[in-house]
Amino acid sequence: MNSEDSNTLEDYFDVFWEKYFQESNEIPEDGRKLVHYTKFDTAKKIIRNNEIWFRNAIWMEDKKEITYGYDNMWEVFNSNDNKCLMSKLEDIYEGIGNEIKNWVKDRKNRENDRKNLVHQTFMFSLTLHEPSEHNLGRHSMWKTYGDVAIVLNNKFNLQQDIRGMSGSKVSYYRVDDFKTTINKFTEFVYDYSDALKKFQKDGRKGIIDLMKRMISYTAVYTKRPEYHKEKEWRCLINMSDNEHNHMKREIENLAEILQPVWKFKLNAIGGIENILDQIIIGSIEESYIKREVVIHLLKKANVKGAENMVKISDILSAKN
Repeated sequence: MNSEDSNTLEDYFDVFWEKYFQESNEIPEDGRKLVHYTKFDTAKKIIRNNEIWFRNAIWMEDKKEITYGYDNMWEVFNSNDNKCLMSKLEDIYEGIGNEIKNWVKDRKNRENDRKNLVHQTFMFSLTLHEPSEHNLGRHSMWKTYGDVAIVLNNKFNLQQDIRGMSGSKVSYYRVDDFKTTINKFTEFVYDYSDALKKFQKDGRKGIIDLMKRMISYTAVYTKRPEYHKEKEWRCLINMSDNEHNHMKREIENLAEILQPVWKFKLNAIGGIENILDQIIIGSIEESYIKREVVIHLLKKANVKGAENMVKISDILSAKN
């Protein structure tokens, strides 16, 4: 890290991330791949326009996924065995523990805060394929999310240096897992408290802002443990941020519903040809025609070897 005088809140967040989460969020290089499942019509637009789409969290199968993390954070702060946690926070600045506790409580209890959290969050969801799934795809994903699987290579980095965007593996946490994470946050802030108090005029505000950011980041990248087989990774933007490079907001008709979509231009990371590994067609209806359409679009997008990159899943016959 640079000298303490030149550090920003972002620098300390990066230090925390590297210390506790960096290794677990690196995309494996053991043959597993990140995959985006979507409808055929949406896949065509992604390829044709060289972009990925971030949909609003309100259209998720379970909108409570976004608030689940804050609900569990509140359980930790409101538990009878949080004295050590609160004591550490109070040692940094008097009253800081209760201020953060009340902020988490508001996220849980205020209906407007919960609605704003959902409405301001847009996501691009992926799953992690095992090598054995590269030919078939995953039956549960075909059934739920669409008939095209866009398989990305390891050049697609969820930690792109793009303002307003973040990405991470989803953690499938219980309350005890949230407790462990919050205690890590607190220990980290406690260890760096002297430096944090100096890095801006109002050190107290800086520490609270850092804690809020760490808690928020964890909250939106967690789901219930029963969903662990999804192996989800998320790329998020939050509309409370002011800047979104390489993005534009448009209205699209998806599943016969008009809705806002944020579109990220892939040219910013070398284009779809730079990050595409293959595409799997999972539909049993008109699968060969759909394959030809996808190959045509890939060629127009200057993707080399398009014919060899598009395959038809035989998962239905494999299951029979």
